[in-house]
Amino acid sequence: MQINPCDVLRKGWLVPSEHTKVQQVGIDLSISEAVTFSEGERWKVVRLNEEMHLPEDVFALLFPRSTMFRLGFIVQCGVCDPGYCGRPVVTIFAPDTNRETNEVVFDKGFRVVQAIFFRADSVSTYNGSYQGEGIVKRW
Repeated sequence: MQINPCDVLRKGWLVPSEHTKVQQVGIDLSISEAVTFSEGERWKVVRLNEEMHLPEDVFALLFPRSTMFRLGFIVQCGVCDPGYCGRPVVTIFAPDTNRETNEVVFDKGFRVVQAIFFRADSVSTYNGSYQGEGIVKRW
């Protein structure tokens, strides 16, 4: 079952940034730095601003925002498994027509994906090589 996005924030499963936006069933997530596509560049791997701290019974699905499709870009994203902690990355693909145009810039904080959180009856929790990725320690 889908989890109310306000509950996700209240429980600290997602640490928002100033650009995070709560939507009807999910939460819009943003890029952590400006991304520039120069002529001929086809794709970029981009880290998100928001930090996830998922418990063992919650997972998140990341979906591209329709804004990206309207702009002609494709965002490849996926699943944040139960137990995952970190700042996810996504891949942004530029349209073929980008080869003939000037550069395209997505400013830091541009919202590219929406995370929707669900309860899980998982076999195990995530403990892979990306655990803790992109987390900046705060003292």
